[in-house]
Amino acid sequence: MDIHLHEPGMLGAFAVELIAERTRALGLQGRVTLSHVFCLGMVDEAYLGQLIELLLDNRITIMSLGSGTSPFPPLRRLHAAGVALCTGTDGIRDTWGPYNSVDMLDRVKMLGYRSGWRKDEDIELLLQIATYGGARVMGDDGYGLQVGKRADFVIVPGETPAQVVMDQPPRTFVIKNGQLIAAAGRYLPATGDDEA
Repeated sequence: MDIHLHEPGMLGAFAVELIAERTRALGLQGRVTLSHVFCLGMVDEAYLGQLIELLLDNRITIMSLGSGTSPFPPLRRLHAAGVALCTGTDGIRDTWGPYNSVDMLDRVKMLGYRSGWRKDEDIELLLQIATYGGARVMGDDGYGLQVGKRADFVIVPGETPAQVVMDQPPRTFVIKNGQLIAAAGRYLPATGDDEA
């Protein structure tokens, strides 16, 4: 269950409490994601600590886009506490967020910029949130770069993960289920597909 929680400050924090209570009462631990949750970036540290305990106790995931001008969840604090995190996008160039993109490298760049994170290890943490964090929330046990895992991956040029996020290079290869579906930034239709 994904709940988009936009209420600010104490109103939003109270909603987090209610959602945690319903999560526990309905046995939905580990199956609830709160998206946006601007309120987590608006409450004092003591109350944030209480909310973090509720998130952990009920295994509630936080999804942050990092877009817009509202405060957003303190990702470093949540990560350090062990709260499950992911990112994504919920709209593409709509009136709500015309800067959105389905490109996760772009999302990571935006999160890094909004968070004020500059170090390579911080950017790599955001990549983990965007990749492994998203896969965990979606229940994708086949995710990862290991023998026996599903062959879904993207190859991009770059010397470090942070460089790839900053440069946003064209994708050299995109592999889905072991099949090459795009090269040099262009979709390769499979035999029988109509040209896009």
